[in-house]
Parts: sequence; C-alpha cells; structure tokens
Amino acid sequence: PHAQAAALLATRVTRAAPRACVCLFASMESLKWLWVLLAARVAAEAPKLTYFNVAGRAELARLYAAVGNLTIVDSTDTSGYKTKTPSGYVPVIAHAGLFPSCAFEYGCLQESLAIERYVRDIAPGFLALSPQQRAVDDMFAQIKEDILQGVEDRGAIRPPAAINATFAQYLRVL
Repeated sequence: PHAQAAALLATRVTRAAPRACVCLFASMESLKWLWVLLAARVAAEAPKLTYFNVAGRAELARLYAAVGNLTIVDSTDTSGYKTKTPSGYVPVIAHAGLFPSCAFEYGCLQESLAIERYVRDIAPGFLALSPQQRAVDDMFAQIKEDILQGVEDRGAIRPPAAINATFAQYLRVL
C-alpha cells in the first residue's frame, strides 16, 4: 500500500503545474495526500509514549492521541529513565522510523512540544488541520509550558505569589 500511495502522489505531482515541487504544498489537496502517506507509514506500529502517571508535560500529547484517534502505548513505567533516554528526562516517545539508530530503550524524541506536534501531526483526526489551526494549537501548547514553568522549578513547587502571578498572566489568554 505504501508504494501504491507513493506512486499515486508522484502521479498527482507530475500532472501538476510546471513547478511540481512547489505544487506539492501549494494545494491543500496535495498536502492532504502527503499527510495520508505519513499516516499510512506510521500506522503500522503504535508510538510508545513514556511519562509519569500524572497530568504533566505529556498530558497534551495523550489528549492529542485520544481526540485525534491515534492509538499509542502510554507507558508509565519510568524506572531507570535517567539512563534510558538521551538526556535523562521524560516525556519521551519511540516510534518506527523515528530516529532509526536510536539506542535508548524509551526512545529518542524528547521535549514535550516536539512530542505534542509529532503526535498531532500523525493522528488521523488532525490530518486536515490548516496551518492557522496548527499555529493556535502550538500557542496553547506553549502556554501550557509557560504555566508549568511558573508553577514548578526543577521539581519544587514555587511560592504561592509566583504561581498567582503566572496564572494572572496566562489565564486571561484562555
């Protein structure tokens, strides 16, 4: 099926205007075909997300998967994570074709925003999102990060005044 989809995409691109490489992204229909190819490629194996069993930096990725109809393996087994990830932190995600030479047990894609974008971009329910919709999603994802940084500092909860100031700054946007 991957070869058939790639051949179909190649046919559609070569029939396009003379600037075929630009036309691939110029029309929303062509972009949807590209997303379909990506979704087909990664659908064979569910991504494995590893994070603590709390609503923290992996929660938005979990929500993207649930709402976007993407099956993931949501692992809360974080034992030994400091030696099983590239930088010793979670969340982390492992998926076929993503960092093919990754030697870490829990995977190599780290940083919550990168994981959130990746899960959103391969989730079938979000394939038709426009760039504007993706930008708004990214804004809220970054607000989440800013709020988390305003509430905790390297695992320790900040003083109530600092937390209140963070909430006052960001919650008016919501």
